[in-house]
Amino acid sequence: MPSGRFESIAMKQRSGVTVSKSTLFSWLGYIFFFLMLVLPTTYQLERGVCLAVLLFYGAAFAMFGGLRIVPQVILWTFVTLIASSFFMLLGAFNDAPGALRVGTVFVLWPIVYFLFIGILHQTEKISPFYHVILAAVVVSSIMGVMVVAEKMFGVNLVLSAIFEAQGASFGLYDGVVEYRLYNTTTVIYGLPFLLAAIFLPKEQSPFRGRWRGVALVALCLSIIILLVSGRRAFWLIAGISPVVVWVLMVTARIKTLNVRRVLLLTLLCFFLVAISPFFGIDLQRVWQEFLSAFDFSDISNMSSYLRREQFFALYAGWLDFPLIGNGLGATASGSLRSVEQPWAYELSYMALLFHTGLVGMLVYCSAVVWIFFKSIKVLRSCPDSVGLILPALSGLACFLIANATNPYLAKFDYLWTLFLPIAVLNAYLLKGRRSILSSSTGTQESSCTIA
Repeated sequence: MPSGRFESIAMKQRSGVTVSKSTLFSWLGYIFFFLMLVLPTTYQLERGVCLAVLLFYGAAFAMFGGLRIVPQVILWTFVTLIASSFFMLLGAFNDAPGALRVGTVFVLWPIVYFLFIGILHQTEKISPFYHVILAAVVVSSIMGVMVVAEKMFGVNLVLSAIFEAQGASFGLYDGVVEYRLYNTTTVIYGLPFLLAAIFLPKEQSPFRGRWRGVALVALCLSIIILLVSGRRAFWLIAGISPVVVWVLMVTARIKTLNVRRVLLLTLLCFFLVAISPFFGIDLQRVWQEFLSAFDFSDISNMSSYLRREQFFALYAGWLDFPLIGNGLGATASGSLRSVEQPWAYELSYMALLFHTGLVGMLVYCSAVVWIFFKSIKVLRSCPDSVGLILPALSGLACFLIANATNPYLAKFDYLWTLFLPIAVLNAYLLKGRRSILSSSTGTQESSCTIA
């Protein structure tokens, strides 16, 4: 056999092994992400083993120069990590009880996500995760429906152990249904995410063919969960989601809108509202419950009253060190919401001001503003990016609003909502660089010419 042919066969064999390994770890990544969405904060050991394998692969990938990250993302990551490290050390210096625990959220986990961003540096690698989100929203919604069905209609649950681990609970209070599952957070994110995807024409949507039908079903399930969740944050997100999506589309100068889909969704909402009494839901009572969330003076409304107490305790503590705060993991005198984690507060942005001061707020807010500013710029320059950027940006915007009174971003399982848009942005910025390079060499690779 000629040596040239032998080398060619050997190269194909090595390539086949590489592709096989890449496919294996891709599917492992999809499974881990799905479990993180459907079973958040639980089954930590099982998911931890999966994460360890992914990190080992990611480290090996990085050692052989496989990471691709644009300088802007590197710069913002470096700035936020330096700031977070400083505030963690400040908390440790001030004997803050949660300095190291909170430090994992602000320092360690962002490094992990940064590694994954570098691996998923192509849009083709990111788009399958959108289908994982879609599948997770469907499963999480069905789980919520099953909890309600068991309590209201006597339907027997066959997965009681999983539901129990997910903190399943149910209550019916004067026309207001309330159920609890940890993965309801996935549905909260999924509503604006899916709404943005469905608003787009099919040629721009990330979900095409049968997946588009599944996305519509998932959105319907999300609206049903909205009616029976009893979560005020969810009600607020549902109300503002269409506005957020529309504002982002106008800002990004996206002129194409699937009007038929919008009309269909409007009719669907009216239908679900019409049948809500069948589930024992009193919409007037639901509206009163929603308004009560903003009445901080009502001492009988314990949840809102405690948030009021928390606000003033954090504000008073911030005034002691307005510039650099009290350090990560510090506790505010006058408000204790958790004995196990006294540094944890529901008013997450007020807590961030208390912990990191004006300097920290400036750093973190600037990073988030950059994500939106740069994403809008990419949307205007690259029409092909609409399908991936708009849903992720819509989901993030609404999730940041929900995070104001529920510290979702204080956990690894929810930080992906912040880093997914960065990963998409990084992929398109890299594509824009390749487009500029190919234009200078006389070839054409992409219509994106992002600076």
